[in-house]
Amino acid sequence: MSEKETEKSMQRQVARLGNSLAITIPAEFATELNLQKGDTVTVSMNPDKTLKLDANSVIPHHEIDHLIDQAMV
Repeated sequence: MSEKETEKSMQRQVARLGNSLAITIPAEFATELNLQKGDTVTVSMNPDKTLKLDANSVIPHHEIDHLIDQAMV
């Protein structure tokens, strides 16, 4: 990070979603990252047991539908 950039963080509560656990993304973060409902992101667990959400690998849900349609041909 450059000197002008600072890490943004917020505490979130873990919720149950079916048999899984879920953590919501703050609206401010989602807006800044241009995340939309249905987008796919990559979540990784680091060796130090921290989680990394990679929004640079976001695949918009409409592109996923197109890729699935192409794969079915």
